Amino acid sequence: MDSLYKLLYQIKEKPDLYFDGRKSLASLSHLIGGYLQRQSEIDGDSKPYCGYKFSRFQQFVQDKYNMKISQSWGNIINFHCASDNTAFNTFYKLLDEFLEETSNHESNLHKRENKMGIESLYKFLYLIKERPALFFGGRESIIFLGNIIDGYLLKQSEIDGDGKSYGKYDFSKFQQFVQNKYGITSSQSWDRIIDFYSSSNREAFEIFYTLLDEFLEKTSNYNENSQIKWD
Repeated sequence: MDSLYKLLYQIKEKPDLYFDGRKSLASLSHLIGGYLQRQSEIDGDSKPYCGYKFSRFQQFVQDKYNMKISQSWGNIINFHCASDNTAFNTFYKLLDEFLEETSNHESNLHKRENKMGIESLYKFLYLIKERPALFFGGRESIIFLGNIIDGYLLKQSEIDGDGKSYGKYDFSKFQQFVQNKYGITSSQSWDRIIDFYSSSNREAFEIFYTLLDEFLEKTSNYNENSQIKWD
Protein backbone atom coordinates (compact mmCIF):
# COMPACT_ATOMS: atom_id res chain seq x y z
CA MET A 1 0.00 0.00 0.00
CA ASP A 2 1.17 3.49 -0.81
CA SER A 3 2.85 5.19 2.13
CA LEU A 4 0.24 7.96 2.11
CA TYR A 5 -2.55 5.49 2.68
CA LYS A 6 -0.58 3.79 5.44
CA LEU A 7 -0.24 7.16 7.13
CA LEU A 8 -3.94 7.91 6.72
CA TYR A 9 -4.92 4.68 8.43
CA GLN A 10 -2.46 5.37 11.23
CA ILE A 11 -4.17 8.71 11.70
CA LYS A 12 -7.56 6.97 11.72
CA GLU A 13 -6.43 4.73 14.59
CA LYS A 14 -4.81 7.52 16.62
CA PRO A 15 -6.16 10.92 15.52
CA ASP A 16 -5.23 12.46 18.88
CA LEU A 17 -1.55 12.23 17.95
CA TYR A 18 -2.08 14.52 14.99
CA PHE A 19 -5.00 16.83 15.74
CA ASP A 20 -4.91 17.82 19.41
CA GLY A 21 -7.63 15.42 20.51
CA ARG A 22 -10.27 16.18 17.91
CA LYS A 23 -11.23 14.71 14.58
CA SER A 24 -11.10 17.35 11.86
CA LEU A 25 -11.42 16.61 8.16
CA ALA A 26 -10.21 20.12 7.33
CA SER A 27 -7.03 19.54 9.33
CA LEU A 28 -6.58 16.12 7.76
CA SER A 29 -6.92 17.50 4.24
CA HIS A 30 -4.25 20.13 4.92
CA LEU A 31 -1.93 17.52 6.41
CA ILE A 32 -2.37 15.48 3.24
CA GLY A 33 -1.54 18.60 1.24
CA GLY A 34 1.76 19.11 3.05
CA TYR A 35 2.64 15.45 2.64
CA LEU A 36 1.96 15.52 -1.09
CA GLN A 37 3.89 18.75 -1.53
CA ARG A 38 7.00 17.01 -0.24
CA GLN A 39 6.32 14.05 -2.54
CA SER A 40 5.98 16.35 -5.55
CA GLU A 41 9.38 17.86 -4.77
CA ILE A 42 10.93 14.40 -4.56
CA ASP A 43 9.41 13.47 -7.92
CA GLY A 44 10.75 16.67 -9.44
CA ASP A 45 7.37 18.24 -10.20
CA SER A 46 7.47 22.02 -10.54
CA LYS A 47 3.88 22.61 -9.45
CA PRO A 48 2.80 23.11 -5.82
CA TYR A 49 0.68 20.29 -4.54
CA CYS A 50 -2.84 21.77 -5.00
CA GLY A 51 -4.23 18.30 -4.33
CA TYR A 52 -3.42 17.06 -7.82
CA LYS A 53 -1.64 13.94 -6.63
CA PHE A 54 -4.85 12.93 -4.91
CA SER A 55 -6.94 13.78 -7.96
CA ARG A 56 -8.38 10.30 -8.45
CA PHE A 57 -9.95 10.52 -5.02
CA GLN A 58 -11.23 13.99 -5.89
CA GLN A 59 -13.11 12.63 -8.88
CA PHE A 60 -14.31 9.65 -6.86
CA VAL A 61 -15.89 11.94 -4.24
CA GLN A 62 -17.42 14.20 -6.89
CA ASP A 63 -19.00 11.19 -8.57
CA LYS A 64 -20.19 9.83 -5.24
CA TYR A 65 -22.10 13.00 -4.45
CA ASN A 66 -22.88 13.81 -8.08
CA MET A 67 -21.06 17.13 -7.79
CA LYS A 68 -20.05 19.08 -10.88
CA ILE A 69 -18.81 22.26 -9.19
CA SER A 70 -15.13 22.88 -8.44
CA GLN A 71 -15.16 22.20 -4.71
CA SER A 72 -12.41 20.17 -3.07
CA TRP A 73 -13.17 16.66 -1.86
CA GLY A 74 -12.85 17.89 1.72
CA ASN A 75 -15.39 20.68 1.23
CA ILE A 76 -17.79 18.30 -0.49
CA ILE A 77 -17.67 15.78 2.35
CA ASN A 78 -17.98 18.51 5.00
CA PHE A 79 -20.99 20.00 3.21
CA HIS A 80 -22.83 16.69 3.36
CA CYS A 81 -22.04 15.95 7.02
CA ALA A 82 -23.57 17.39 10.16
CA SER A 83 -20.36 17.50 12.24
CA ASP A 84 -16.57 17.34 12.08
CA ASN A 85 -16.63 13.88 13.59
CA THR A 86 -19.10 12.60 10.99
CA ALA A 87 -17.10 14.17 8.15
CA PHE A 88 -13.88 12.59 9.43
CA ASN A 89 -15.49 9.13 9.64
CA THR A 90 -17.18 9.56 6.24
CA PHE A 91 -13.82 10.31 4.67
CA TYR A 92 -12.50 6.94 5.78
CA LYS A 93 -15.59 5.12 4.54
CA LEU A 94 -15.11 6.73 1.14
CA LEU A 95 -11.38 5.99 1.22
CA ASP A 96 -12.13 2.31 1.87
CA GLU A 97 -14.44 2.24 -1.14
CA PHE A 98 -11.96 4.14 -3.27
CA LEU A 99 -9.11 1.75 -2.52
CA GLU A 100 -11.33 -1.26 -3.05
CA GLU A 101 -12.46 -0.02 -6.46
CA THR A 102 -9.03 0.92 -7.73
CA SER A 103 -5.68 -0.77 -7.91
CA ASN A 104 -3.80 2.48 -8.31
CA HIS A 105 -3.00 2.93 -4.64
CA GLU A 106 0.21 0.85 -4.95
CA SER A 107 3.03 3.23 -5.79
CA ASN A 108 6.74 3.04 -6.35
CA LEU A 109 8.46 4.72 -3.44
CA HIS A 110 11.89 4.44 -5.04
CA LYS A 111 11.53 7.34 -7.48
CA ARG A 112 14.26 9.93 -7.24
CA GLU A 113 14.07 10.34 -3.47
CA ASN A 114 16.87 12.84 -3.37
CA LYS A 115 17.08 14.40 0.05
CA MET A 116 16.64 18.07 -0.52
CA GLY A 117 17.07 18.86 3.17
CA ILE A 118 15.02 20.93 5.53
CA GLU A 119 15.74 24.10 3.53
CA SER A 120 13.11 23.01 1.02
CA LEU A 121 10.50 23.32 3.76
CA TYR A 122 11.35 26.97 4.25
CA LYS A 123 11.17 27.62 0.53
CA PHE A 124 7.74 25.99 0.53
CA LEU A 125 6.60 28.11 3.49
CA TYR A 126 7.56 31.34 1.72
CA LEU A 127 5.72 30.16 -1.37
CA ILE A 128 2.62 29.78 0.81
CA LYS A 129 3.19 33.29 2.12
CA GLU A 130 3.28 34.68 -1.41
CA ARG A 131 0.28 32.68 -2.65
CA PRO A 132 -1.95 31.83 0.34
CA ALA A 133 -5.11 31.58 -1.77
CA LEU A 134 -3.55 28.65 -3.62
CA PHE A 135 -3.38 26.66 -0.40
CA PHE A 136 -6.21 28.00 1.77
CA GLY A 137 -8.81 29.19 -0.70
CA GLY A 138 -8.53 32.78 0.49
CA ARG A 139 -8.92 31.95 4.20
CA GLU A 140 -5.52 31.86 5.87
CA SER A 141 -5.36 29.58 8.90
CA ILE A 142 -2.40 29.12 11.22
CA ILE A 143 -3.82 25.75 12.33
CA PHE A 144 -4.12 24.47 8.76
CA LEU A 145 -0.64 25.80 8.04
CA GLY A 146 0.57 23.70 10.96
CA ASN A 147 -1.20 20.68 9.46
CA ILE A 148 0.52 21.25 6.12
CA ILE A 149 3.92 21.42 7.82
CA ASP A 150 3.16 18.24 9.77
CA GLY A 151 2.31 16.38 6.59
CA TYR A 152 5.41 17.70 4.84
CA LEU A 153 7.73 16.59 7.64
CA LEU A 154 6.01 13.23 8.05
CA LYS A 155 6.89 12.51 4.43
CA GLN A 156 10.49 13.64 5.00
CA SER A 157 10.80 11.28 7.98
CA GLU A 158 9.74 8.40 5.71
CA ILE A 159 12.41 9.36 3.18
CA ASP A 160 15.10 9.29 5.85
CA GLY A 161 13.82 5.88 6.91
CA ASP A 162 14.91 6.21 10.51
CA GLY A 163 11.48 5.64 12.02
CA LYS A 164 11.83 8.68 14.25
CA SER A 165 9.24 11.34 14.80
CA TYR A 166 9.25 14.15 12.26
CA GLY A 167 9.86 16.49 15.20
CA LYS A 168 13.56 15.68 15.06
CA TYR A 169 14.06 18.15 12.20
CA ASP A 170 15.46 21.61 12.70
CA PHE A 171 11.95 23.02 12.55
CA SER A 172 11.32 21.47 15.97
CA LYS A 173 13.44 24.30 17.36
CA PHE A 174 10.73 26.68 16.18
CA GLN A 175 8.43 25.24 18.86
CA GLN A 176 10.81 26.28 21.64
CA PHE A 177 11.43 29.60 19.93
CA VAL A 178 7.71 30.43 20.00
CA GLN A 179 7.31 29.23 23.60
CA ASN A 180 10.18 31.46 24.68
CA LYS A 181 8.75 34.38 22.72
CA TYR A 182 5.44 34.21 24.58
CA GLY A 183 6.78 32.91 27.90
CA ILE A 184 4.83 29.66 27.54
CA THR A 185 5.89 26.57 29.50
CA SER A 186 2.89 24.36 28.75
CA SER A 187 2.82 21.74 26.00
CA GLN A 188 0.74 23.80 23.58
CA SER A 189 1.93 23.56 19.96
CA TRP A 190 3.44 26.62 18.30
CA ASP A 191 0.42 27.12 16.02
CA ARG A 192 -2.01 27.01 18.97
CA ILE A 193 0.12 29.53 20.86
CA ILE A 194 0.21 31.98 17.95
CA ASP A 195 -3.51 31.49 17.34
CA PHE A 196 -4.32 32.17 21.01
CA TYR A 197 -2.40 35.46 21.05
CA SER A 198 -3.83 36.71 17.75
CA SER A 199 -7.08 38.56 17.18
CA SER A 200 -7.81 37.00 13.79
CA ASN A 201 -6.72 34.25 11.42
CA ARG A 202 -5.05 36.82 9.21
CA GLU A 203 -3.09 38.32 12.09
CA ALA A 204 -1.96 34.85 13.24
CA PHE A 205 -0.78 34.09 9.72
CA GLU A 206 1.23 37.32 9.54
CA ILE A 207 2.69 36.82 13.01
CA PHE A 208 3.87 33.34 12.04
CA TYR A 209 5.96 34.74 9.21
CA THR A 210 7.33 37.54 11.38
CA LEU A 211 8.43 34.92 13.91
CA LEU A 212 9.77 32.66 11.18
CA ASP A 213 11.91 35.51 9.86
CA GLU A 214 13.34 36.04 13.35
CA PHE A 215 13.84 32.33 13.88
CA LEU A 216 15.75 31.83 10.65
CA GLU A 217 17.90 34.89 11.27
CA LYS A 218 18.81 33.77 14.80
CA THR A 219 19.37 30.10 14.11
CA SER A 220 21.07 30.41 10.72
CA ASN A 221 19.02 27.45 9.48
CA TYR A 222 18.66 29.33 6.25
CA ASN A 223 20.26 32.29 4.55
CA GLU A 224 18.39 35.55 4.57
CA ASN A 225 14.94 35.41 3.00
CA SER A 226 15.97 37.75 0.21
CA GLN A 227 18.11 34.95 -1.14
CA ILE A 228 15.14 32.70 -1.73
CA LYS A 229 14.44 32.85 -5.44
CA TRP A 230 11.33 31.71 -7.28
CA ASP A 231 11.30 30.44 -10.81
